[in-house]
Amino acid sequence: MAEVADALAAYWQHAAHGRFFEAHEALEPLWWEQHGHPLLHGLILLAAGLVSAQRGRIAGALRHLDDAEGYLRQPAAQETAVPVAALLAYGQRVRKALVAAPVGSTPSLPEPTPFALLPPPAVVALPPLPVVPEEVLRRLCRQAVTRRRDQGLPVTAASWAPLCREVLRQGIAVERDVLRRVVRSVLAEELARGDGQR
Repeated sequence: MAEVADALAAYWQHAAHGRFFEAHEALEPLWWEQHGHPLLHGLILLAAGLVSAQRGRIAGALRHLDDAEGYLRQPAAQETAVPVAALLAYGQRVRKALVAAPVGSTPSLPEPTPFALLPPPAVVALPPLPVVPEEVLRRLCRQAVTRRRDQGLPVTAASWAPLCREVLRQGIAVERDVLRRVVRSVLAEELARGDGQR
């Protein structure tokens, strides 16, 4: 638990001073060890979105902020001492600023940030991720493949990463390695049937 609190404290300290790349880096090792816990994933994506915003990459920033919100709204993220509601509200303020920014500009991030206003949580217990039956994961993956095709996007062997993101947007929390294995398996089945691309 001390390891989680220390990593969050470093993340918070960097973010409070607008060093979002460093905040991302401070949390990433813990995220890998925790198999992509939604809280950690959401915080990392929030930092990535803020880095993109600072660099004027508005489309990337909006995508990261959307993904961060999806993770931070998951029950496993909400059931911690981290002020997730404040982070979600800040993400929405950043999103509005990005959308309103003139094309080609580098928008200023809204102040104050919750990182500067709120101290990092002293003790954070990450609830264990629930076990998601493999058949549920397979069904969600097949639905993601169908949605991708309906949008006119190709389904190829390289589609596994966007399919993983799509499955996670359904609000489930699952270990990364399990999800990747199942997504790649379903993708291989789809491609073997010869209907991978349209």
